[in-house]
Amino acid sequence: MIKYKPKTFLLIALALIVSACSTNIDINAPWRPITVVYGLLDQKDTIHYIRVNKAFLGDTSAYVMAQQADSLIYNNVEVRLKKVNISTGNVVRTFVFTDTIINKDPGIFATDKNKVYYYKGKILDDNESAKDFRYDLYVYVADRNKQITASTYLLDDVNIKNPPYTDYASVNLTSQTPYKVIWETVARGRLYQLKMRFHYYEVTNTDTVEKYLDMTFPRLTSINDLGGQDLSSVISKETFLNFLANHIEENPNIKRYVKKETLDFYVYIGSNDTYKYMQITNPSNSIVQDRPFFTNINGGVGLFSARTYTLRAGKKLERRSIDEIANNNITRKLNFQDYETSTYFWSNLK
Repeated sequence: MIKYKPKTFLLIALALIVSACSTNIDINAPWRPITVVYGLLDQKDTIHYIRVNKAFLGDTSAYVMAQQADSLIYNNVEVRLKKVNISTGNVVRTFVFTDTIINKDPGIFATDKNKVYYYKGKILDDNESAKDFRYDLYVYVADRNKQITASTYLLDDVNIKNPPYTDYASVNLTSQTPYKVIWETVARGRLYQLKMRFHYYEVTNTDTVEKYLDMTFPRLTSINDLGGQDLSSVISKETFLNFLANHIEENPNIKRYVKKETLDFYVYIGSNDTYKYMQITNPSNSIVQDRPFFTNINGGVGLFSARTYTLRAGKKLERRSIDEIANNNITRKLNFQDYETSTYFWSNLK
């Protein structure tokens, strides 16, 4: 649902014209309570959070009011999530959320009493399909005797076409032809982002430590949320090697080895509602600041939707890529070992 804000600039201009002899102008609208709700469900998570806050308006500076926790937090809220079988319309399970206080980085808003609501456990069993269920959110604010509702569907895994699932297909990230990670979009998904995790070992005279780096690629958007579209992110040799050089410290006292199962590929998926919300709330480069306001919350404002990710784990690097990391001028000083030395290391690793 997209709601449009009133043309506040025009209204203020008219007020100035009509009451030109008055020097007192009250630009605050009449006070009314607004509940703000945010939550993103992911069936792979084992803990799920819903945030419920107040929107506030007053005669004091917004920066001052934002530092007061009572301006943001309700005292008494009930949060429940109902799992509905789409084919029958029956509620098959109700998840009751509990409130907790979590740490928050210092900033404009108050950091004390940073209350959120959580459920610990899975919301989709391993033998169930995301396609079969709808999730209905019910929030009751006892402070205001007010009920807020919203609904969402979970997202399926994408089909990662490259790298393939098979174990024998290794990955060459140092070819002159950039490597392409390809996946097929899913129904109700709109936002996609690739993250590649690179595993390696650091070895000193006294210790062997496994480490990893995450290389995140630009966010991509599908044409629509119907699914079936191929999207891809490209990894060039120079981009990959420079990423390693920029994120690993040179140290002649450390020998490094790529892990045998070196690479994990994560494709993150965001819903169409999340896409709309981000499009509208992103900073505007236009001089026109009166923008549409997106919410899919009934009785309040905010976003209740879904996200998930698909993982292709444990992919091996080709011998040529391991040798290139060890010998290329960009990464040579990182002290990675070549394929032959790494093979011996893997066979003796405990």
